[in-house]
Amino acid sequence: MSHFSEVFSTTTGTLTTSDQLFRLQQGTSSVNDYTLHFRTLAAASGWRETALLGAYRQGLNPNIRAAMALYDDRIGLESFLQRTTRVSQQLATCQPSVSTPQTASGAASSPVPEPMQIDSTRLSRTERNRRISNGLCLYCGRPGHILRTCPIRPPCPV
Repeated sequence: MSHFSEVFSTTTGTLTTSDQLFRLQQGTSSVNDYTLHFRTLAAASGWRETALLGAYRQGLNPNIRAAMALYDDRIGLESFLQRTTRVSQQLATCQPSVSTPQTASGAASSPVPEPMQIDSTRLSRTERNRRISNGLCLYCGRPGHILRTCPIRPPCPV
């Protein structure tokens, strides 16, 4: 009977290591902090490597998890943990700066409108007709001039 109660009883307010692994989420913590907490729980869990890797992957933030989807689980848990750290560092370098530049008056400067980026694709017939009927430039889509006199159009090579 004591074995039965050991297996099926739960102590109120206490989570087992397995429960903690199931519930572990990266949240707002860094990948390094998440990985450290994960390693601590994994060492005490007795779980197999494939189950640990699945739990680790599931607890990652969605953007990191998506980046790690490129990597096969067969690289092993340790390699996966190390690669996750490298990927998160690479993603962090790609993130735009959070700080807003300040002007001399201390107010945040408003962004300067950037001209429309024009690529080498042609306008669709519908868009071309819309621009012509509204008196818009065929190059930049702005009013007040035509393609030939567009101020942002690069000069034609001779």
